[in-house]
Amino acid sequence: MPKEKDTKRMSDIELPWHNEIFHTIPRSHFAQIWAPLLHPATEMIGTLVVCPGSHKSGLKKQVFHKEDLFFYRYTIDPAEIAKYQPTSVSMELGQALIFHHALYHRSGTNLSKQTRISITGSYHDIGSPAFKPLAVEYRYYGETPEAYYYELFHDPDAKELINEQALRHE
Repeated sequence: MPKEKDTKRMSDIELPWHNEIFHTIPRSHFAQIWAPLLHPATEMIGTLVVCPGSHKSGLKKQVFHKEDLFFYRYTIDPAEIAKYQPTSVSMELGQALIFHHALYHRSGTNLSKQTRISITGSYHDIGSPAFKPLAVEYRYYGETPEAYYYELFHDPDAKELINEQALRHE
């Protein structure tokens, strides 16, 4: 396991405060899960920093950054963070933090030469009337399985399905 004696910064990026309310299924009630994967989450490699109790304050307007990508489009105003005592959560491998979706949090700065890798997840209350699952649609960039099947076997049902798919994507 690599030692954390190096103090050279990998990055000077400070990630913004946020919660997960606008990064997932709208109006859903869920718990967020975060865990370190390759190295313990320490002050040196970066922890998750949370504002205990912030999830109890109700939904507050966030700063909307139209030009930013999905992950940093919605951030918490620093004046709102000042109402709390941000706490760094160190974790060993095998530990995970499960927290309310409205909790203000951010990634701590990685001061080491190691890459910090973590895993996140969400557990949604699918019994809630507010829960509306995502309708994920995917398209093949190249040949579809149906087209390959049709090429090999000239099955008319496969051809019909190929035509239906083409109409949906016009």
